[in-house]
Amino acid sequence: MQRKSNSSAASRSADQSPALSLLAALLLAAFTSASLAQTNPAVSEVNGKISYAGGNMNSSEGHNFDGSITLPLTHSLGFQADGLYSHISDLDFAGGAGHVFWRDPNIGLLGLTGGYLYRNGVQTYQAGAEGEYYLGRFTFGFFGGAGSIHYDQAVPFIDTDPTRFIGRLSAGYYPVDNLLMRVSYLTALKAIMIYGGISDCDMEKGQLRCDANISIRPVGQEALGTKVELKNLNSFSFVRDGIAHEIRRQTAVVESGGKIVQETRDYDGQTGTSQSLRSKEMAHDYRYFPDPDLMPVEVDSAWKESIRSGCPELPFDKQRRLLEQYQVPYTITSVLVPDGELSDYFEEAARLSGKPQAAGNWITNDLLRELGASKTPLSASKVRPAHVAGLVKLVEDGTILSNAAKEVFIDMFHSGEMPEAVLARKGLKAETNLEDLGRWCAEAIAARILEKRRKQGLLCIGTTGVNSMVIAGSPLASEFFDNIWILMLEGAEMMSL
Repeated sequence: MQRKSNSSAASRSADQSPALSLLAALLLAAFTSASLAQTNPAVSEVNGKISYAGGNMNSSEGHNFDGSITLPLTHSLGFQADGLYSHISDLDFAGGAGHVFWRDPNIGLLGLTGGYLYRNGVQTYQAGAEGEYYLGRFTFGFFGGAGSIHYDQAVPFIDTDPTRFIGRLSAGYYPVDNLLMRVSYLTALKAIMIYGGISDCDMEKGQLRCDANISIRPVGQEALGTKVELKNLNSFSFVRDGIAHEIRRQTAVVESGGKIVQETRDYDGQTGTSQSLRSKEMAHDYRYFPDPDLMPVEVDSAWKESIRSGCPELPFDKQRRLLEQYQVPYTITSVLVPDGELSDYFEEAARLSGKPQAAGNWITNDLLRELGASKTPLSASKVRPAHVAGLVKLVEDGTILSNAAKEVFIDMFHSGEMPEAVLARKGLKAETNLEDLGRWCAEAIAARILEKRRKQGLLCIGTTGVNSMVIAGSPLASEFFDNIWILMLEGAEMMSL
C-alpha cells in the first residue's frame, strides 16, 4: 500500500462522476489480466511510518501525529491500518482507517477501505473501493464510496445523518525511495562536524564532499545489485539529484536487459547527466590491502570516556535541551540548532530578555530575514543579543506596540543603535496613560450621544466639539479594549438622562 514518499499530488472530489466508474473498470480489467502473472508480493514485509508535524501561527499552536502499518496477508493481498490525531488551537481531531487490497507492485492495486474521523462533536464515516495504477514514477488513483456525518447535538437546518456518494481522483509523482532520508543524514553529519570544530564544512570552498554508492534490486530480492559510485558531489542538492538520476539510469539499463557495470561516474548537477570516469572490476581496484607498517592500536574504555567528556554539546542534544529548558517550539529550535553561532546568539538573547519564545521569534523571523536580504553574516550583524533583548522588553512592558517594534528593528539593524535610542529618535513611544485613554473614550461617547439627540430633536444644544473619532487616534486604543465595557456602561447612563 505504501509505495514511496509522495512529492506532489492533486485530487478532485465530486458528488457523482462517470469518470470514476470508467477508471475503475479499466483498472479492474488491467489488474485481472496481470494477476495470474504476478511475481512480486503485494507487500514484501511488515512496514510502516510515523510522522509528526507542529507549529505556531498567530499564537495558535498545532500538533499532528499520524502513522500507518502495512502487513502482508497472502502473496497478492495486503492490509494497512492508519491512525491520526491532531490538536490545533482548541480543536481536536482523531480517527483511523483500514484498507484490504490486492496489489502488484508493477501494476497497481485494488481494494476496499473504511475510515472514521471525530472532530469536536462531529463524526465522519467513509467506506468504499479504491485503486491505484502505476505508470513509471506516476501513480493515478481513485476512490468511490459513501460517506456520512453525525453530530453529537442537533444542528438547525442540517440533516443529522446525510449519507452521500463520494468520488475522488488523484495523481502523484514519486522521485525515489528514502531520498530525503539520505540527504537528512548528510545534513546531520555536517552539523555534528561543525559543532565538533572539525571543519566549517563550506561546500563551496571544497571543505566537504560526498561520494554516493548506489545499487538497485527488484522488490522482494534480498541481494543488492552491482554498485556504482558518484564521485565528489559538492552540494546536498547534487547528492539528492544525483542519487535519483542514477537510480533511474540503473533501472532503465536493467529493464532493457542490460548489465550494470561497477564503475565511478561523474554527475553534472547543472545538466542533470552523468558520465563514466573509470571502471572498477575487482577489489584491488579499490586498493584494499593491509599496511604492514601500521601497528595494532588498543583503546581502553577510560581513554574513550575522557575523549567523550571533552566533546562539545552535539546538535540533537542541544535541540532537546532548548526545547526543555526554554520551552520554545520545535519550529524555532529547528531553525536555530543547525547553526551553532545562531543558537548561542539565541541563548544570550533569551537570558538577557527573560522571554525565550519572544526572543526566538525576533531572531528566526526578523533577524534572519534582514541578514538574508543584505547578505550579511551573523558575525557582522550590528544587531547583537542585547538589542533583541531590549526590544523584547519594550514590547512586553507596553512601551512600544508590535507594529512600531518592527520598524524599530529594521532601523537598528542598519544603524546599530539600541532600541531605546531608536524609539526616542523616531518618536514611536506608546502613550501608556490609561486615565487619559478613559477620558478620551468617555468624551467621544458623550459627544456621539449628544449628536444623536440633537438630530432627533431631543436636545437642541451644541456638541462639545470633541472629535468622535479621537479614540481611534490614541496609539494605545487597541491595547485597552478590556476597559471599553466600563465606558459603554457610562455611555448608557448618559443616554438615560
